[in-house]
Amino acid sequence: MAKATGDDSVALGVNTSSAGDKAIAVGARSQSTGDRAIAIGDLSASSGEQSVALGSSSTAQGNYSAAIGFKATADEASSVAIGPNTATTRSGQIALGSASTQVTVANLANTTSVSGQNPSSFGAVMANGDGTLIRSGIGNGLQVEVDQSTGDLNLSVNTGDGITIGDGGVEINTGNNIFINSSGALSA
Repeated sequence: MAKATGDDSVALGVNTSSAGDKAIAVGARSQSTGDRAIAIGDLSASSGEQSVALGSSSTAQGNYSAAIGFKATADEASSVAIGPNTATTRSGQIALGSASTQVTVANLANTTSVSGQNPSSFGAVMANGDGTLIRSGIGNGLQVEVDQSTGDLNLSVNTGDGITIGDGGVEINTGNNIFINSSGALSA
C-alpha cells in the first residue's frame, strides 16, 4: 500500500511512502522523506531536502543532492552521483562512474587534436589525490608524463633556446652542455 503523509506529497507503488512535504515517491518500496525530495525506482530513497534519487536502490541523503543510477549514492550535501554503484564522498562533489570505470567529461580538455596540423597547445586534465579534476594547458615545448606504475608526474620544458628544464635539473645547451641538477650542482 502506498502512503503519502507529507503535505501535497505523492506516493505510487507497493509499500511506497512519501513523508516529506511536496515529496514524490514512485516504485515498489521507494521512500521520499525529505521536503521537496523525489525518489523514483524500486527501493530508492531520498531523505535530503530537495534531493533526487533516480534508479533502483539509489539513495540521496544529502540536502540538494542527486543520485542517478542503480545503487548510486549521494550522501553529502550538494553532491551528485551518476552511474551504477557510484557514491559521493564529500559535499559539492560530482562523482561519475565507479573507480574501475573510464569516464569522459566534455569541455575539460582543449579541443586541439594531438594529431592535428601544427598544434600550438593541448589541454590536459589531471586528478589530484581526492579525485578533483584540474584543467591545464600544455603549450609548445612542455612534456607531461605520468609513470603508470608509481603515479609520479614528470614534467619537462624545452624553451627552444637550448634550455631544457626537467625533474632532474636544468640543462643549458651552449655548445658545452651545462647541466644543473636538482641539488644545485653544476656540471659541464
